[in-house]
Amino acid sequence: MTATMIAAWFPAAFAGNLLAGLVGSTWNLMSPGPYFALMGMVASASFLGLSLLVRPFRKLEV
Repeated sequence: MTATMIAAWFPAAFAGNLLAGLVGSTWNLMSPGPYFALMGMVASASFLGLSLLVRPFRKLEV
């Protein structure tokens, strides 16, 4: 189980870094207000996505 969780870390880090680069590249295209609103929306979407995973992961606990 530990090896699987460590292996899952690499695609998650890749996706996070890719998303950070894509969102960060919009800095020159937007004014600061909408940019930080976008950051808030990304954070909120991440929260909602992770909160949906709480129950399935609790079932995995031994």
